[in-house]
Amino acid sequence: MSEQIKAEWIATYHEGDSRIREKRHGLLRLNSTKQRIEFAVQTAESSPLIIVNYPLSHLQTVKLIEKRQKMKKQNYLQLELGEPPNLMTPLFSFSISDLEAVKKEILAFQEDYQDLKSEEHEDTETDVVKIFSKLLMTPVDQFQQFLEDVSSRIRLLTIKPKEVTKSVLSPLEPQFSYEIQTIELNERKVSFYRTSYSHDTILLLLSPIGGEIQNCYPMISSLLGKYQLYILGTRGFTEPIDQDVDFKLKDYVQDLKDFIEFIDSERKIILGAHSLFSAILFEEFLKPKYSNINQLIIISGAHRAPDNFGKGIKLLPPISIWGSFRGQVKKLAPKILFSQTTKKELVNPFIKNAFSIPNKVYYEIFKDFIPRDYTKKLQSLEKPMLVVWGENDKLIPKDLREELIEYGPSDRLTIKEVPGSHMIIFEEPNLVAREINRFINKKWRPIKVE
Repeated sequence: MSEQIKAEWIATYHEGDSRIREKRHGLLRLNSTKQRIEFAVQTAESSPLIIVNYPLSHLQTVKLIEKRQKMKKQNYLQLELGEPPNLMTPLFSFSISDLEAVKKEILAFQEDYQDLKSEEHEDTETDVVKIFSKLLMTPVDQFQQFLEDVSSRIRLLTIKPKEVTKSVLSPLEPQFSYEIQTIELNERKVSFYRTSYSHDTILLLLSPIGGEIQNCYPMISSLLGKYQLYILGTRGFTEPIDQDVDFKLKDYVQDLKDFIEFIDSERKIILGAHSLFSAILFEEFLKPKYSNINQLIIISGAHRAPDNFGKGIKLLPPISIWGSFRGQVKKLAPKILFSQTTKKELVNPFIKNAFSIPNKVYYEIFKDFIPRDYTKKLQSLEKPMLVVWGENDKLIPKDLREELIEYGPSDRLTIKEVPGSHMIIFEEPNLVAREINRFINKKWRPIKVE
């Protein structure tokens, strides 16, 4: 590597990579040892260090970008990494004025790397990017010493982070293209999302009640593992809504069975659902006959409904006067489903979308889903199951959680609690994804409440 090449610049990240959703300040570094372009940032003393690694082999071009905001001109440096349709275009500004010089340094860094690769013999070539990717693919807690060593080598403007191992991000797979696909199964149009890469194992999540496929997007960038991710749009909540006329539990079960057959009934499958839709998994997919389904994930769900809920649902007014009752539910929903500290930017769009769904959808689902009790099925559970709750979940009482722990087989059940309320997939998507990754990548273990 050329000694003249500068290795580090103080930079501000602006946009272009879905894993970082706001402007952040940190250090852009050319890592000659790992052959990667790195951006390290810590927004506060108590926050974790974030390291975003771009393999140098993915770098296509470096561009100078000019944008105008409120009559003011701002210059940026844009990196183009990967290939369409999975192209990443992170955008940076710097504390220096000569962006052309930074561009030349990065291109020189890339040129030196390509020269080194061309000089190596094919039989003895070592792909540093692949080795480093395999290393980071292993659960973070097994490489604490390694990560602490990394953090000590990076010069930051803030105090050295105390919890460096909490959040390390790296594009170890081709980047995600958020594109929803539609197929026809049993004369119904079914919407779904899937990651662009493929593995032998499938992680299949259901879109949440009241929500849509896009509500799961915040978790996607953290769901990295040896599995292919699918998100199935549940009927009544994903387009086209007007095709749906029945919302019984048996219909949702059949939808999931049809979709599993469509993607591949022979591959290993991990099923996951949020809240009320966990009933779909309890109703059918705990049965031994589904030998290809080897793990289950329940987020903010339980084995039965709280007693008050069951009684309340039986007293629901007829659908002809459901509208006025629903209006009261809409007012209470933000307080029940979300924490008080949750940003309105997350709460308001979900509530607006959830209550734009036709009355019959909620009416039929509540009538059919909530009174059911799956205690006996839980007692005979033969597949490993992860249950993730929010610490301040107001919808699922503490005694119901304790009951699940009591009835669930200790060698099959893993219980985790994370900060947040019932809608933890909105509030703490990265923490939920972290627990899912840990559960999938480890063998069965005794029940443990954290």
